[in-house]
This record gives sequence, structure tokens and C-alpha cells, in this order.
Amino acid sequence: MWWIVGIVIVVLIVGKMLIDQKKGLRKMNGKTIYELYPFVTEEINEAAFRGKGYRRNETRTSFQLYVRKGEPGVMHNQIIEFKYDFGALYLRWRYKYLHKEMIYERNWYESVGATEEAQRDFAQEVIAEVGRAKHVHELKVINGEL
Repeated sequence: MWWIVGIVIVVLIVGKMLIDQKKGLRKMNGKTIYELYPFVTEEINEAAFRGKGYRRNETRTSFQLYVRKGEPGVMHNQIIEFKYDFGALYLRWRYKYLHKEMIYERNWYESVGATEEAQRDFAQEVIAEVGRAKHVHELKVINGEL
């Protein structure tokens, strides 16, 4: 008897998740994640790669921003992942320093339809936080703490 209740609960939870995901995709109005967040992408690309970053592994709801090896004057040791799911933008900024990786993650809920100013503000917050996190990471690597 209890296993039936358990199965019903699991089905309800999975069903709710699928409905929420569909709602999030409808909010996109047929746009790609890049089209929803062009100013976030532009600001982060400029800060991380001096505007020379490329999108790869692009789907409707995700992509990675990186720079090709050999690009002069640009750090090649980082990849920034953008993902849209359940109505939120998820960012994961991966940065390697002396073979030790730091991962910074940030979510932006209820962000669909954000103004240019709101997108740029969010991007600047992320850039500042990543800058501080990189500095701390580098110090830890140099001091042998990682």
C-alpha cells in the first residue's frame, strides 16, 4: 500500500517539474538563450575575452562562451556556460590557474524580458564577483592551499 503512495508522489513531482520546464520554454517565445540575453553575453564576453569570445555547443537553451587558442592577448583558461531552464538563467564560469580549476555559478531567476540596463547590471555583478573569486583562487594556488 505504501509503495503506491510513493509512486503517486514521484509521478506528481516529475509531472510538476515537466510542467514548470514547459512554462519556462514558453516564456522564451521561440527565441534562443543568446537572443534573450544579448547584453549579458556581450558584457561577459568583453570582460573575459576582450570581445573575442565565440559561442559553441549552442542549442536553443544553452551555449558555451570561449576563445580559440592562439587568439593574442586573451586568456584561454576559462569557459563560460550559459543555460536557460525553469525560467532562469544559469551561469557557470570555469577558470583554471596553474592546472587548478575554480568554478563560479550564479542564477538569475525571473529574468526573461529583462531590460538592457538590468542585463548589463547583472553582468557587471557577475564580472565583479568572478574577479574577486579569481583573485582568491590564485592566492590559494600560489600558497599551496589547493
